[in-house]
This record gives sequence, C-alpha cells and structure tokens, in this order.
Amino acid sequence: MNETKNEVISGNEKNTEKELSIRSLPISIKVEEDILTTKKILLLTAFSFGNQFTFFLININVLPVHLDIIMGNNDVGKGNAIVGFSSAIPLVLFSVICGSLNDNFTSRFGKRNPWIIIGSLLQLLCLWTLWSSNSILGYTIGYTGFMCFSAVSSVPYSGLINDVCPPSQNGKISAFVGGMGLVGSIFGAATGIFSDQLHILPNDETAARDISIWHNAFLLPQIFAAPIAGLIRDYFQIVGTENKIQCLDEISKTHNKLGINKDGFLDLKSTFDPSNEQELFFQESVENLGVKFHSTHRIANSINAFLHPPDLLKHLDKKLTVSEYLKFIEKFVVDGASRSSSPFRIAHMSGPLPFYSKHLSFLLTTLNQNLVAAQGSASLTVIEKETIAELHKDFYGGEFERRFEDCYGIVTSCGSVANETAIWIALNKCFPPSPQFKGLKREGLWKAMKEFSYNGVAIIGSRMAHYSIQTAAALTGIGEENFVAIDTDSNFKIDTDMLRRKVAELKSANVAIVAIIGIAGTTETGSIDDLEEIGNIAIENEVHFHVDACWGAPFIYSPRLKNLFKGIEKADTISIDGHKQFHTPYGLGMVLFKDVNQSQHIKKSSQYAIRDSVDLGQKSFEGSRPGNILYLHANLLLLGKEGIKASIENNYNNSKKFVNYLKSFNSLDKNVFQIFNENNNDTNIIVYRIIPKPLGKKKFNELNKNDNISINEFNINLEKIQTTTGRCFTSRTVLKINDTLITALRVVFINSVLCNEDDLKTVVNEQLLISQKLELDFSS
Repeated sequence: MNETKNEVISGNEKNTEKELSIRSLPISIKVEEDILTTKKILLLTAFSFGNQFTFFLININVLPVHLDIIMGNNDVGKGNAIVGFSSAIPLVLFSVICGSLNDNFTSRFGKRNPWIIIGSLLQLLCLWTLWSSNSILGYTIGYTGFMCFSAVSSVPYSGLINDVCPPSQNGKISAFVGGMGLVGSIFGAATGIFSDQLHILPNDETAARDISIWHNAFLLPQIFAAPIAGLIRDYFQIVGTENKIQCLDEISKTHNKLGINKDGFLDLKSTFDPSNEQELFFQESVENLGVKFHSTHRIANSINAFLHPPDLLKHLDKKLTVSEYLKFIEKFVVDGASRSSSPFRIAHMSGPLPFYSKHLSFLLTTLNQNLVAAQGSASLTVIEKETIAELHKDFYGGEFERRFEDCYGIVTSCGSVANETAIWIALNKCFPPSPQFKGLKREGLWKAMKEFSYNGVAIIGSRMAHYSIQTAAALTGIGEENFVAIDTDSNFKIDTDMLRRKVAELKSANVAIVAIIGIAGTTETGSIDDLEEIGNIAIENEVHFHVDACWGAPFIYSPRLKNLFKGIEKADTISIDGHKQFHTPYGLGMVLFKDVNQSQHIKKSSQYAIRDSVDLGQKSFEGSRPGNILYLHANLLLLGKEGIKASIENNYNNSKKFVNYLKSFNSLDKNVFQIFNENNNDTNIIVYRIIPKPLGKKKFNELNKNDNISINEFNINLEKIQTTTGRCFTSRTVLKINDTLITALRVVFINSVLCNEDDLKTVVNEQLLISQKLELDFSS
C-alpha cells in the first residue's frame, strides 16, 4: 500500500544507493596517530632542557657572584642560606596551588599552555629583578619570585606531559624528560663555568661554587642512563604483561586483600561480598580507564580495526584473572570505543554527558532496582512518575493537578521502543472491545478485522519517518508494506495536502487508519512537520495522532524555537529520547499520553510481581527496567530547563555558523558545497554535499542525471575515506529531491560545550583535503 518508497536511508543502515569501490583509488590520507614520534618528543621535552639550563646557570654562576657583590666573599654562604630558605616555603605552596588550579582551568588556548607561557614570561621579569638588585632583601624577593613562577610553568608542564603521553610510551617519554633536564643542567653548569672562567679544582675563595660544579659533573652518566632505563622499563612492562611476570611478594599481598586466589582469579565469596580494598581497587581501576577515555576524546581511533578483530569469539573460551580482564577492557573496550563526544565527530545523535552521570550510573548499579513493579524499586517509581508528569505538563500544558495514581506516560529503553509502544496503543484503540469482541490484545488482528469489517489496515506518515515506525508495523502484524509513506515538500516536511487526500482515499476503500505520524525533528534533516495541520486532519478523521519528538523534544524549552512545535499538544502520544538532546546516557526513552486512560489499552498483570495500580510494568512494552529515569531527573534539577535551553540554542547557532562557513567557499562562478536545508534548518542538522571541481561551474539546477550519479559516487568515497582514515567523522544519507536520489553528507550539532567554531572548520577542511585527492581520479 506504499504510495512512495521511503528512499531516505542512513549511511549506517541498509542502503539502496550505488556503492563505488575505493580500493582502486591511489589515495594516501595522513592518519593522526596517538603515538608520539621522536621528533615530537624532543620538541615536547625541550622545555625541560631550558628550565634546567636556566636553573643551573643561575645557581652555579649568577647566585654566587651576586651574593659576593652584595654581601662580600665571607658571607656568601650566609646569603645563600637566606635566599634558599626564604624561597623554599613559598615554592612548596605555589607548586600545590598551581597544580590544583591548573587541573580545573579551561580557556580557548588550552588548559596548560597559558600557564606555561605566563610563568615563563614572569620568570624573565624576576631575572631582571635579580640582575638589578643591590640588597639581600631585593635579591631574595627576586629569587623567590623566580622559583615560584618556575612552578607556575613547570607544574602545568608536568600535567601536559601526562595529558599527551600514550600509556605505551610512559617510560620513553619520562626518560626524555629526565634526560633533557640533565642535559640542560650540564649545559647550564658549563655555561656558568666558562662564563666566569672558573678553576677546575676547588680553592678557598670559591670552594662552594667549585664543589657544586664537580657535583654536577657526576650527572653526566645519568644523561645516558635515563633513556636506557626508560626503554628497559617499557620493554619489561610489555614482556611482563604478556608473560604474567609480576612481583610475587606484591601479588601475594594484593591478592589477599582483593579476595583473589593464588592463581589470580576471584573467589566466589569476595565477588558478591567484597572487602573495602576490593571495592576501592576496582573503582580506581575503572575510573582510571574512564579518565584515559575522556582525555583522548579528541584523538581519532580506527573504527575498522575494532570492527574486524582477528580473534573474534575467542575471548570467552577461558576464565581471566583480574589483571588480565582489566587489560582486556583497556585494550578492546576503552581503546576501541568510538569517541562520540569528540568535537570532530559530528555524525552521532548523542552528545557529551554531564559529569555527574557516571556517578549516578555507579549508584544505579549499586541499587540495582527493577522498575517493573513498585515493590522492586520503591522510591525510584516515585521519581519516574514525577518526572513523566513534569514532561507531560511541559508538552500538554494545563493547570490541572497531576495525580500519582494516573499514568501520564511510560519509560522505555529508547525512542524506538517509545514509537513502537505508541503504535501498539493506537492499534488497540482502533479495535476496542465490544460485547461480541474481547479486544485486539485478547483475540488478535485477524478477528478484529473480521469483527469491524475492514478491508485493510494502515499507518500514515512522512517518507522521512524513523525506521522504528515500520518496525512497529511489523511487530503488531500491520505489516511494513501497510505503512503509507507520504512525499515531502522542498523543506523535507510532509505534504499535508497529499496527506489529506490519502486519508480520504483510504477511508473510502474501507481501510482502518491506525495512526497518523507527525515528526518533530527528522533524523535525516532535522525538519519539523506542520504538526498543527496534521493534528487537525487526525482529529477530523478520528484517527490516533502520534508525534515522534525523539530528536526535537527539548526545543520546547527554547522560547525562540518553541513556535516550531505549534500543534504538538494535539498529539495523542509523544515519543521522547533522553540520550539525544536531553543529554542522558543511552537506555532512556519515553512515550507521553495526552489521555491518562490510554495505557488501559495495553495494561497487563502478573500474580507474582505486577499487581499494584502504580506498577508501571503493567503498561510497559518491556519487562524489567533499570532506574535510568534518574539521569533525566538529575538534568532537570541540576542542569535545569534553562541549561537545556542554552545547550539547544548553542547547538542551533553552531549549525548556522557551519552553514556560513560552507557558503564562504562558493562564488558566482563556482560551487564547492551544495546545502540542502539551508533555509529549513529547524533543529541543528545540516545535509550537504561537495561538488567536484569539473562540475562546480554548473548551477545546481543545471546538473543532469549523470552529473548527480557522479557526484553521489564522489561523496560516497569521500565519506568512506574520512571515516576510515581521517580524524573527523560525518555520516551520509540519501535524499529524494525532484525524483532524484541524492547522496548527502550529514552533520549533527549536539556538542556545543566541547565543540567550537575552529573544530567545525577542521571537519570541513579535512573533507576538502580528501576532495582534492579524489578530484585527481575524478578528472581522469
């Protein structure tokens, strides 16, 4: 019964477009590695050289000479003691304070760099104070300032080393830092020696200074020892891990505390009744893995490498020790996880999480509540009903009192299940019980059709509808072919005139219309249907009106954008997805009911668990559920609706900036980018394509069928190459425009906090770089 085939297909789903093999293209795209080259390490550790060079030059040459001038040769030792003691305490305090402040510091120039630069500049100012001072007080102040501002630069520098150092290179980079520092010390001391033409052997007049020079001479062997020791450490770390070589004394002590037997495996008792040490060990281990993942969110990792492991299904054939499993988690889970919060990966419909989400996750796992019934969750059932009632008020309005015993909606595991639940309710409403019919859920669709004398059954919606609507049709027995897909207008919104005609046509054919679907933010283009008009059509024809607001729901909190949702209050059901723009972890969706009695159409019971009137499991498509509603509850109270509004509007503004940057490459005589929803960017999703240079001189409306086929192939290859070898990630989809299938690149703006304008330009610039290489093959 489809009027038009839905041709809008995500690049990650089954695709009807023509695929072009890229194996023949002679393209070499530079991949950003997280392993640092020796050149980068040398550049990174040059600061250590300079810092130690300056320190030793001052202490070997400047300090003794100046103290001699200020206090006389006989009091140099006394002066040295005054300066050294006076600077020690402030230096310790400065180091601690700088470390604490820098870890929480953020700026457009980075976390560490401003501190390093400012600290170094202030050191230069203090050096001028040292050179110009003629009193022990002034000299002490200058020297103390020099040492303290050394901490301002060197403490963040240590943090910078930790930030950029891959775990596999810890020993090597530590060796370079130490080695460069030692080289700097030697050169600093040597410079002092030759600049003052000191005698090599100590004498009475310069004994302290000369002995310090001899002392530094002993540092020379360490220059060679440090890098060798670092390399040896890395080697034995690898060998030890592969061959399970550990210190027997330490492993014995640790295992006793952690409930691990002599072979390294957990025992049964401690697994379910752990000691404090065991809890702390695992907590710290997992937190460290989380920190590693978060600190590398800007680094690209190869998706393909982890999607095609060489030893798939071989990890579960034996039991692992604790250390083996943690190593496995680090290598195959953390390192292989998609960096979806990266500002350069703007294809996902999930953004960054509030910092407290991971802590709530720990709490929910610890509580391990089951919200299928109040007796299995107690307080979280109250939180769930309270949160649903609040959202019901936001979307449907009304000042009436929300009662605890009423059902204003149900929580699901995702937006797809929310859509499927809404269709399940709509189908049961379409075939209600009667004296001769016990209802659809009791007697089934075949008997319902016979009882109501219908010739068919259908769901109607835009061809841009999410695939879960067709899944719902399949699950309920309606059938995927009985989803009637209506064409969209030039703005990718459902054609309401065509919708009205189709409803009349189906009714005249005696086909039961189960539901009419409106979309508040399509997953392909972000467009919002005319909900007001669709609602009117549904009401006029007494058909269930469902709005899929899984993507766009939070726009309701933006006064500037809320008008796009006019008519949503007419919907009988509204589906929402938390992991999208509500910033919750995956695993939270919900469907709201305009009429609290709608849930009665799917209500069920169980003698052993689901009995109470407040048990939400009575009306849920799913059975056992975790308390994931707590994530949204926290966001509404901690981030607040104002915070959600700010995030929405920031993302919306980013999408506008992105469009302007794309347009900046176009001119009157050439087109580089074609943007398909420039004038209809409802909810911060942009779809566009790159036009190869040979076709860039044509106007968009002059492109013929063969041109579009070539451009489609070009953009398919571009997206594949960027996904597999580039730093950035966008998705692609297929749009049907004037009966022509167009392959388009698709970007989603949901990361307003971590993604800035420069990051967006990085994505585009990488695409242009790949495009230039592809054009060589395209032209030939």
